[in-house]
Amino acid sequence: MARAAAIFRWQGNGAGTKTAFDDGRNWVDTAGTPYAQAQYPSYDGATSANVNGDTIWYDTAATTAPAGYDLSAKGDLAGIVVGSAFDKAIASSGTPLLFDMQANAQVQICGTNAGAIYLKGGGTQGLQNINVVDMKSGSTLTLDGDVDNVRLLKGTVVFSATLTISSSLYIGYINNKTGDVTLTIPAGVTPPASVYASGGTVSNSIGITTLIQSGGIWTQALGTIGNLILSDGKFIWNAGTLTAVNQFGGTVDGSQSITPRTATAWNYYKGTMNFNNSTDACTVTALNIMNSSPDMQVVIGQKLAI
Repeated sequence: MARAAAIFRWQGNGAGTKTAFDDGRNWVDTAGTPYAQAQYPSYDGATSANVNGDTIWYDTAATTAPAGYDLSAKGDLAGIVVGSAFDKAIASSGTPLLFDMQANAQVQICGTNAGAIYLKGGGTQGLQNINVVDMKSGSTLTLDGDVDNVRLLKGTVVFSATLTISSSLYIGYINNKTGDVTLTIPAGVTPPASVYASGGTVSNSIGITTLIQSGGIWTQALGTIGNLILSDGKFIWNAGTLTAVNQFGGTVDGSQSITPRTATAWNYYKGTMNFNNSTDACTVTALNIMNSSPDMQVVIGQKLAI
């Protein structure tokens, strides 16, 4: 019979290879006792059996940084915690920490002192829920694989081109509305149906069905937005088609690019629209003014077919 689910705290000071994820001597339990060499997260080497329900803690100043490892064919994790005292990188770009999780399991990242972190969801359910509340300045979290829910409140985050987010993506902030989160979304990423942004600075190169923006700075570099709902913040429209826009506030800035682009239907209630790129690059097919006193900036250098 395999061992019971347990908590594994990384130390990186075992008798063997000190970076080896699959050497239990680099891990301790909650009492500080090292595990046997054959015991590591999601696996019981003593019985050659997978274990479901283990939790990984990176929560103390470690001796060495853990290398990446493929756990996707092992047991499903119950959670991963990166605490503020952890001061090393986790995995690498070439070898991320690849794992599967139990339903509704959580990854909590408070990486105040951590280095770069590379996580990838795999197996049957992938990475279930990830909450990022802090990353050290200069360190980056890279997400890849299959992820269910992503919530970003502080830190620099990069999505790999092969990332799929199935349920939700929320970009917010803790103290600095535009400065707490920096997010790069490259071409190839598969997003959820709706993306919510109340803060952060985002560079996006994919199409999104619905973007609900209430703060932050969003730069659309490529791809179609099916429905943009803007109530605050700044949407920099550098490329791509806007199929439907409902603007209740904030700023849409189309002045920074000469790439031809079209908005099909635009319902304007409040806010600022700036298309002054002097190249006739922006076309708005149907503009509906829903407010009798709009705060609108539409100057020479744009085409409006209303």
